[in-house]
Amino acid sequence: MKKIFTLLVLLMMAPWVGWGQEVWDGTTATQFAGGSGTETDPYQISNGAELAFLAQEVNNHNSQQYDGAYYILTEDINLNDGNCEEWEANAPNNKWIPIGNANEKFHGTFDGCGHTIRGLYVNNNMSFAGLFGDITGSITNTNVENSYVVNSYTGARYVGGIVGRKSSDGIISKCSFNGIIKVKMENEKGQDFYNASPLYCGGICGQFAYGSNI
Repeated sequence: MKKIFTLLVLLMMAPWVGWGQEVWDGTTATQFAGGSGTETDPYQISNGAELAFLAQEVNNHNSQQYDGAYYILTEDINLNDGNCEEWEANAPNNKWIPIGNANEKFHGTFDGCGHTIRGLYVNNNMSFAGLFGDITGSITNTNVENSYVVNSYTGARYVGGIVGRKSSDGIISKCSFNGIIKVKMENEKGQDFYNASPLYCGGICGQFAYGSNI
């Protein structure tokens, strides 16, 4: 029998449809909505395509200009429609690739400005699972709701609703997660694949380094 550990389920029993925002179509923008990335003029992110552009630029490290940059959300974002309780059996349309990975960490400052990202669906074979993967920067004022985050049988050791792993100093503050976080502890053959390697999971952050604050 495959061992599956469900860390956190926080669901409001209401239909997860509509939300009043246009649902992300899975595409990636070619630029942010505005801003220059400074503390006084942060990059502005207003929809799913622009959020995906941030993930693309960080993960591919296309330009040094994004190291240490500042970002803000200017709108709520709906990445998927539907109820996250149903996504284990029927995945939604859009799978999220976390912002930051083992090779290219997120080094910036992300301020959600109290906005909410809904419909996050993460299920991949990367080392990190969450809205953000591996970060050294700061995440503040960001809410994630009606979302499903799970590690694959071959992948993530660091699983969190907001951040998979925080690698160094910085802060995660005023953030919330509402949805399902699940970790699979055996592979497809029923073999326990975490005997020799620890698994870190949490509602906000899977694992954070000494010197970090939540």
